[in-house]
Amino acid sequence: MSFQSLDEWQHRHVKPATSERVDVGTVHPPKLLTPAPFTLQKRDRPCGRRVGVVTGTAMGPLMPTVLDALRAATGATYELLVVTNTLFGPSVTSAGLLPGRAFRDALADRRDLDLALLPSEAVNDHGWFLDDTSWEDLVASTPMPLHLSYDFCDALAEGSAP
Repeated sequence: MSFQSLDEWQHRHVKPATSERVDVGTVHPPKLLTPAPFTLQKRDRPCGRRVGVVTGTAMGPLMPTVLDALRAATGATYELLVVTNTLFGPSVTSAGLLPGRAFRDALADRRDLDLALLPSEAVNDHGWFLDDTSWEDLVASTPMPLHLSYDFCDALAEGSAP
């Protein structure tokens, strides 16, 4: 199923914003000083691994500083993968508005990565991306484990550092 505009998709798929959710389309910088609870399984923790960090073009210029801090704290190698929005076009730069196919295209042939972190905001509460790609389908189509992350600093949370 395809949509002609973001408004059409929002009308069909987005729940009204609450105090706990950010309205679709709002870009927020990562929470650098308050990491989210650690969500990776012990076997997937980043120490000494090659981790892909996928984001939209709005955050691309800001992420190297975050990744340097992650690298120093975890001993992992982080590679920034900046993805252009293939559904709404390059003028839509928020990572939360990236379609599942854009993530699939960026990761499908990346056998050199041990793990990839994707922005949680790109998936709705039911596990669907804007283009009706399911989280399960995306996970099945990539050669590495995928994890959703709200701020890419969850790798710094207690228990993750070597």
